[in-house]
Amino acid sequence: MKSRVVKNVFSSGEVSPRAEGRNDASQYENAVRQMNNFHIKKLGGAFKRQGTGFIVEALNHLKRSRTESFQVNTENAYTLELSEYKGRPIKDAVIITESGQSITNATQANPCILTVAGHGLVAGDYFDITSVSGMEELNQRSYKVSTTPTSDTLTFSDISGTLIDSTSFGAYTSGGSLFKHTVFDHPYTSNQLVDIQTAHVGDKMWTVHRDNEIQQITRVAETNWTVSIFKTMDGPYLDQNTTDTTLTASGTSGSVTVTSSDSLFAATDVDRHISITDSGTRGWGTITGYTSATEVTVSISSNFGGTNAVTTWRLGAFSDTTGYPRAVTIHENRLWFAYVDGEQQSFWGSKSNEYDNFAPTETNLTVLDNNAIKFTLGDGGFDAITWLSSGYGLFIGTEGGPYIATGTGGNITPSNIQVTKQSGYGSNLLSPKLLNGSLIYVSRTGRSVRELIYNFEYNSYVSNDLSAISEHIFREGDKAIDTAFQRYPDGHFWYVMDSGELVCMLFDREQNVVGFNRHQLGGTFEKTTITSGYIVEGKKYRIKNNIGGADFTLVGSADSNIGTEFVATGILPLWGAGDELAELSSAVVESVSSVPSVAFTEDNIYMSVKRTINGETKRYIEFLNDEFLPEHDRDYDDAIYLDSSISYSGSEVTEVGNLWHLEGESIRVLANNGDDTEYTVSNGKITLQAGATSVKAGLSYMALIEMLPLEVSTRSGSSVGGKKRIGEAYVKLENSMGLQHGRDLDNLNTEPFRENTDYMGLPPKLFTGTLPILTNHNSTRDGGYYLVQEAPYPLNVLYFAAEVEVDL
Repeated sequence: MKSRVVKNVFSSGEVSPRAEGRNDASQYENAVRQMNNFHIKKLGGAFKRQGTGFIVEALNHLKRSRTESFQVNTENAYTLELSEYKGRPIKDAVIITESGQSITNATQANPCILTVAGHGLVAGDYFDITSVSGMEELNQRSYKVSTTPTSDTLTFSDISGTLIDSTSFGAYTSGGSLFKHTVFDHPYTSNQLVDIQTAHVGDKMWTVHRDNEIQQITRVAETNWTVSIFKTMDGPYLDQNTTDTTLTASGTSGSVTVTSSDSLFAATDVDRHISITDSGTRGWGTITGYTSATEVTVSISSNFGGTNAVTTWRLGAFSDTTGYPRAVTIHENRLWFAYVDGEQQSFWGSKSNEYDNFAPTETNLTVLDNNAIKFTLGDGGFDAITWLSSGYGLFIGTEGGPYIATGTGGNITPSNIQVTKQSGYGSNLLSPKLLNGSLIYVSRTGRSVRELIYNFEYNSYVSNDLSAISEHIFREGDKAIDTAFQRYPDGHFWYVMDSGELVCMLFDREQNVVGFNRHQLGGTFEKTTITSGYIVEGKKYRIKNNIGGADFTLVGSADSNIGTEFVATGILPLWGAGDELAELSSAVVESVSSVPSVAFTEDNIYMSVKRTINGETKRYIEFLNDEFLPEHDRDYDDAIYLDSSISYSGSEVTEVGNLWHLEGESIRVLANNGDDTEYTVSNGKITLQAGATSVKAGLSYMALIEMLPLEVSTRSGSSVGGKKRIGEAYVKLENSMGLQHGRDLDNLNTEPFRENTDYMGLPPKLFTGTLPILTNHNSTRDGGYYLVQEAPYPLNVLYFAAEVEVDL
């Protein structure tokens, strides 16, 4: 019998293979087997994502970079690129640079010597060069200063450190400007950057990591950013001493000696706060010198009450001895920190409206509502704190499950704080995101996404597993290591997996929409090198060396030449000494962040991306282009469906540069929006076949939807397990160009979109309407159907309908 099946909503995204027997589940009807490089919309449909735009080479190609949002106000929203020990602000997809300096000469030499009068640069500074005449090879590229022979000259290298050899470049004739990048120093290694947490207000951001002192990043001006150790006053402290150990101060002000009756101090206590109460007065100071385990020097900031031997003392909570906090947030005008090694279940809040003041009491021991707060969780379990987040209350993530801290009758104060545990599902270190009463966080294992939401039936917050039906995405990606929330246009949560894959979740509680899908960026990364043994069928490889004489055509390669890429169709080639394959993945995403766009139309997604380019590991900072919204059916101006892309618009050109970041790579190029051609980048440029006034160039990527088996209900029952054949199919498209479809990826049909009436000098019209597609789908019990777009054009699928014949 024949039945019509319509897939008009893709909002459940990819469904786990383990759930394919659950066609009774509500999400199953709106799910697909695979969805790659599409956006899911709340109103339905699947829209191919736009490509990523290239911004700049990362500060260090050998070390992971992190992107972090830094929003001062609605007009000044930045992404910070944080690499090992270095950071750099980016605004509106452009790095911040100082004013240009005039270049007056560049030598044809190895190394090239640049002349810039009074440049003021030092070794290690980063800069760009533009508008040089004659030696155009220098333009539109980032460099590092190597040496400064004089105050007017410098030698320089690429970002990887290779000195620029200009002997084969054109001769310098005139002009050119040097733009120094705005870069600041910070104390974090690339491994530590993965786990830092941040909180910010206005021009200040606080960053924490358990192995480092708290840092404060300050935007002094657009081109002046500083990083300094955040010094607190009067705390935070550990609990008041409850032992018989006494402390005796040699004086009450200035620099004094404090002597302990027991071995209390360590050399790592230098810079640690200490508070002593004597004769009803509490004073505090900072340890400035270590003499022995029983004696330290203290610089007093608030006078001690006497010089008696007292047991009423406290030591600072943060120090090289105890470690430093790993969680931070702003809540109710207090700066909150949590977790140190010895107090893993404790959190501290500053005085109200005084982020650097953690005084637990006044000097006369009075506790005011605005005094600092310390609280330690204690429900009988071990709940090491993983994050803090501000919402209805102070949400506290732990390895055992979330808590919420509130104040009885108002804001939290030292005397009215109450803390209750909400569920038993723990979290990892990724900061959660709050949306319309739902707190979205990643589980302790990093392999599921949970929603903390209030349940009136239980009079408590409950934790729901949002990713249950798509558990395979997180299992296969190993775990989530970074996250960002893109509020506009549709409410997407982005997750970077340890495997380097980028995962997106559409979430809208009001519409009851939850769906996950993947985004695999264009380009490749050489994951591992294989010199013997089995290769894995279905994985992609690149031939690195063939001197052993292996015949890789036996396992799916077109030939055995070095550089050939292939998907393995077998498992055992004939290896010889010197044969070498590289296993390939798509480009590796290492970090992601979300920042409001300058036009306020949507939030911009920034990411750090790693690829193998021309045989070397390269890292780039890129941004996801805005949603494509054409004004008419030939409006391709903002259609950029290429990754790591650059765009040109202006007078007619035949040569396109600014492509050094893709040197040696095969790229796709759109010239005047209609000429889809492949080129290989050489010396940072390509030469077009004909002049063009609009050029988009970058790495291609495949957008793919694989339908689940199209199940129907028959008079005999469900079609599950029965043989099914698709007779006719239709797709409703919006502003689309190009479509391939079929039962398997090796046998795809290509739909023509250009009409006989289209002018050859113009791109074809964007198609909106219902497109009938003929299928080649033979009878199968388990088959789905593919919709594919490999060309750099939009593909927006509103629905898919098919006539299905069932033979039970």
